[in-house]
Amino acid sequence: MSRSEYYPSLSGDIKLRYDEKMKLTDGIDPYALRIDELSEDVSFLPAVKIVDLMNYLVLTHCFYTGQQMKAYKSLQAFKYYEAGMSNKRWQK
Repeated sequence: MSRSEYYPSLSGDIKLRYDEKMKLTDGIDPYALRIDELSEDVSFLPAVKIVDLMNYLVLTHCFYTGQQMKAYKSLQAFKYYEAGMSNKRWQK
């Protein structure tokens, strides 16, 4: 496994977590990649749906605190609901 210049600056648990994440990428350190090793082909990107975004924003737990993010208040639909526009506006 090739390591980037960033890797030696990590310490303790952070280095262990970094090693675990590198295992998910077949040992490729993203900071060691060169520009000619990257692709601009968008077909390699995973499909992302609105449900995926909602799950991330609302159901994800914060790594540092362990608490659920509950960012539903930032979602536009929640703002409409809170403003009293639940069904009136959409029943035309």
